Amino acid sequence: MGGRRDRYDRTGCPSCARKSTVKPSVVFFGENAPRYNDLHHIVQQLRAEDTVIVIGTSGTVLPADQLFAHSKAYSILVNLEPGTQMNERAFSERSYGPATQRLPELWDLLRSEWAGA
Repeated sequence: MGGRRDRYDRTGCPSCARKSTVKPSVVFFGENAPRYNDLHHIVQQLRAEDTVIVIGTSGTVLPADQLFAHSKAYSILVNLEPGTQMNERAFSERSYGPATQRLPELWDLLRSEWAGA
């Protein structure tokens, strides 16, 4: 048959062959991803001297606004357009437009600020 169907093993659990308790390798909405705890720890450890750029998020899967609301780091949100799913004011700065255009502009700005520091 070929294609996508050949990629999935539908035989169930390798140990007991049960299908009803096998979970696919995805993270469902509302479920913590395995590395979210690591991400929260990293953000808590950021300093005021650190800059974080968050690119392309609605905040639906991971509430980035809550993640950075209390961070000491300078945080920049880059999205195509303003959204309504999260409090974008939680970020130190917001930049809207295609990331392919906004990121080079941000890089130039940050590089010039670092050179002057």
